[in-house]
Amino acid sequence: MSDAYREVKLNGRSSCLFDKDKYCYKKARGKCIFACEEKSQECPSKIQAADGKILSQTGKHNHMPNIVGFQAKVVSSELYHAAVMTDDPINELVDEKLEGLSLEVLAELPDADRMKTSLQATRRAAKTKRNAGNTVAQEKAEKPDRKRKATREKENKLPKQQTSKGADKSNKSDKTTTPKNALQHTIVKLVSQESPGKTIIRELFPSLPLAKKHKGVKKAAHFDIDDDSDY
Repeated sequence: MSDAYREVKLNGRSSCLFDKDKYCYKKARGKCIFACEEKSQECPSKIQAADGKILSQTGKHNHMPNIVGFQAKVVSSELYHAAVMTDDPINELVDEKLEGLSLEVLAELPDADRMKTSLQATRRAAKTKRNAGNTVAQEKAEKPDRKRKATREKENKLPKQQTSKGADKSNKSDKTTTPKNALQHTIVKLVSQESPGKTIIRELFPSLPLAKKHKGVKKAAHFDIDDDSDY
């Protein structure tokens, strides 16, 4: 069995299926099992349906199909769809749809004013849902842009940070080598002036014992001091 069915959405939360004979079924359990809506008749008929087709049927109907009820449900479904998907005035939609219907079908439908109030609420809810969905979609679309922007900003900051670190290292290096450079400068100055070894020692190491002064000068200045000098 693979007869097609027609799905009629009554509102945003429920729907029903109609087979080719206009018998109406509503969801019973699971995703694919639908039972005949005639509970008052205790109808045992059930179908398994999916992808627009009736896959199997169990039980036979113990009543005739409700053709008037089918027509009323189709009208309700069309009004619901128009209220959600269009911006046409609700009053005009309802008046046009109800015009020309038989008294039997009108009797199956809610009062016109009640239908208009319900459809107004349905439209507001649908617009709120769409706006929320658009906001979420926009945030998702902007998220990669924010990530790329943050990455670009991070990349732009990296050279400055590296330069700053390099400058810090250079400053540290200068601070580390400054005493050595000053010492070398003093030694070179004294040697260039042909100062005696004793003068050089006293200038550079005024607080050290004489033996350490002699050794320190020889190591730092990289030149020989006359060992015969009078210390």
